[in-house]
Amino acid sequence: MKLLDRYKEMSPLPDVGDFIFLFVIYLALFVLPNMLFADGSTGWHLVAGDYILTMGAVPYTDLISYTAQDKAWVAYEWFFDAFIALLNNLGGTNLIAVVLVSILGFIFLYIYDRARQANCNIAVASFLVVVAILVSAMHWLARPHLFEYVGLLVFVHFLSLFYRNEIKYKTLFAILIPTMVFWTNSHPSFALGIIVTGIYLTVVAGQFFLSTDKEVSGRARSKSLVLLALIGALSLSTLINPYGIKLHLYILSYLEGQEILKATNEYMSPVFHGGLHATCLEILFIAFIAGLAMKRRIDTPTLLLCLAFGHASLASVRNMPVFAMVATPVIAYLLGKDETPASEESEESENSQNCKMPFLSKIANTAKEFDEQEKLCKMHLMPMVVSLVLVIASLNGGSLAGIKILNSGFDKMSMPVATLDYLKENALLQKRGFNYDNWGGYISYKLKTRVFIDDRADFYGHKLYYDYSKVMATGEGWEDTLSSFAVDWILFPKDSDLARSLAKHKDWRLVKSDQASSLFIKKLE
Repeated sequence: MKLLDRYKEMSPLPDVGDFIFLFVIYLALFVLPNMLFADGSTGWHLVAGDYILTMGAVPYTDLISYTAQDKAWVAYEWFFDAFIALLNNLGGTNLIAVVLVSILGFIFLYIYDRARQANCNIAVASFLVVVAILVSAMHWLARPHLFEYVGLLVFVHFLSLFYRNEIKYKTLFAILIPTMVFWTNSHPSFALGIIVTGIYLTVVAGQFFLSTDKEVSGRARSKSLVLLALIGALSLSTLINPYGIKLHLYILSYLEGQEILKATNEYMSPVFHGGLHATCLEILFIAFIAGLAMKRRIDTPTLLLCLAFGHASLASVRNMPVFAMVATPVIAYLLGKDETPASEESEESENSQNCKMPFLSKIANTAKEFDEQEKLCKMHLMPMVVSLVLVIASLNGGSLAGIKILNSGFDKMSMPVATLDYLKENALLQKRGFNYDNWGGYISYKLKTRVFIDDRADFYGHKLYYDYSKVMATGEGWEDTLSSFAVDWILFPKDSDLARSLAKHKDWRLVKSDQASSLFIKKLE
């Protein structure tokens, strides 16, 4: 009943959060329409997804390469793979982009609403959310980590409500267990949900053991038992996947290959030398520290989560968006203000009327009225309508009323296009090739063929990846290593060390180039 009454009080007019949603849409679909497809990984996700939709089953051996054709493979992101393959079949890469960008838009709309609920000023809340958007935009890709963001925010939100006694344990279980099943089948980071729950369990268990207040200790004991049972249920729910326990064993073996992963850009620490995303991360850290110095305080689990994800963002670039999403509502709370009691508000209003500067007083009152009215504009009709219109346009080939408005897809400036056409037209696909790893998934998706390697660095093992890296960097002995692969064509970035070396090599001939790539074939002896 309270929820219905609250809904009746809402205004259908857009709030600032709705315009933040539009900013995300405009940035990712119109200013940089190809940004979600800047990574060739999306290609192999589509290959896996098409297999799942066609066969009605998940793969158990590799689908992408000829170098590991019979090697066991666990498609641990199979649900995301099938999801974007279905979208691709319905509306192509435009529909994939619209759906995933809309998810991002609603994430930041949620973050803005959380900031406003914390009584944070409109200007401050908007600034913080835009900064968080710019931090996270460095990892806006059509890849399954977008589902990780959703799962993590659901866990953080509902565990926080339970900790503050705003929901019952039944609601907590009813929401988090299905979320964990979804997360387990979408991205291998699902253990984060259990870790976040463990942080809350550690805090309430500490309250139980350390508190001298029997009432506080009793409540903490009850919560501890609930959270302990929840962790058990969540752990069991992770077994609800097509691979069972093999999924967990495969992920453990994946984590053992840290040497290879550490050489990948997204697993490296951010570089703080003036880059946009890193600078915005610094702003959030500064705002968080400044907020801690203010009079408002946050609960212990929230503080620990911010510190944990803050550390993670400094250890790995790919964790920067996670910290921004988790910490921004907290920063907004710290920089917000407590509700002013009615008596004090009346007194402030009277003092305002008697102010010697009535012009400033009028501006302050107007701003306050706008702030109060904006809090009621929470129907968010505009984002829903915009998303629906863009979906319809995607299903219509990216056009609306005969006008082309969407053109999202793999960028011709960074992906091989003309060279792939040449490969196809000249029957070179029947021969073995050597390709740039980040293009492997894209090549396999576009040409429906197996490739030498793709960017699943964890899958191929240290030996093959080391040999590949030696040839890529033209390191000592690279020619002998390349000869051992017995390949007939090579497709690599045109400005790479390998391409420059092959252009002068007696055994290789350049046959085609485009904006991004150079294609070489082996000369006949």
